[in-house]
Amino acid sequence: MKLLIALLFFIGCTSTETRLREEFEIPAWQMQKIKDLAKKPVIAEDSIYLDARPFFLYQLSHIEKAYHMNPEDFFSLDSKSAKVAFTTKHFFNARRFSRYGIAQHTPVISIGRGIDGDGEEWLLALYLEYLGVEKVIALDPGSMSFKEGNVIPILPKSEKIWKPKLVDNLIMDDQSLNAIRKNNDLNSENTLIVDTRDAQTYLNSSLSTLSDIPRVNIPWREFIDANSRPNSKIFESLINVGLRPEKRILCYGAKPGHAAVACMVLREMGFSNAGIYLQ
Repeated sequence: MKLLIALLFFIGCTSTETRLREEFEIPAWQMQKIKDLAKKPVIAEDSIYLDARPFFLYQLSHIEKAYHMNPEDFFSLDSKSAKVAFTTKHFFNARRFSRYGIAQHTPVISIGRGIDGDGEEWLLALYLEYLGVEKVIALDPGSMSFKEGNVIPILPKSEKIWKPKLVDNLIMDDQSLNAIRKNNDLNSENTLIVDTRDAQTYLNSSLSTLSDIPRVNIPWREFIDANSRPNSKIFESLINVGLRPEKRILCYGAKPGHAAVACMVLREMGFSNAGIYLQ
């Protein structure tokens, strides 16, 4: 009897996965993106390096031409409600980045600790992309042959002050979600939550403000490999649990950096409607 139940369960799972594959044919452009992710990232010579690790680690040793940048400077934590929100001082922050030689066309390398950190480099990369910076790569420096030192480099020539071009679908909060709800544009058919917390936390808790939207649990470390690069091996699993390029995907995590990892990797994989949800 146990064998029969197990067999039926296996058949049921297999048929569901097959049905998902039959319903969705992966577009050629997206398959090309996945293949490109497996390649070693190309680092432009004029790249600006920002080190998002804790400052004491930066002081000990860092890539010689890297500048320290704390991603927590760009969001705030309400001590009473425990809610996280990105700062609204976007023009001020864009001016700050311009002092580091960064314009919207400048290639930027955001450096962090990969799976040993909390997604700091991805959170910084997300905010830069939110401001409209076009070429940002999150990276664990251990994956590349960089010359290191402990001398803080002199700031480069400043770029002209530029106006941020906010990518609105990158950051979502309760206020923006409520605005979407009013237009009846937030439903189970076109929206999915990717909860990046560990499995035990996911099973023992809920998101009360998003109870009407389906959730899938994918711990954040599964989105990246040992070099803090997108893990292309999970793409098939993402398709099988219902992720689609046209869907609005809200990434949630125990920490903003965890959600940022999932969000940015999904966008690199062609899920351009993925955004980070801050509760």
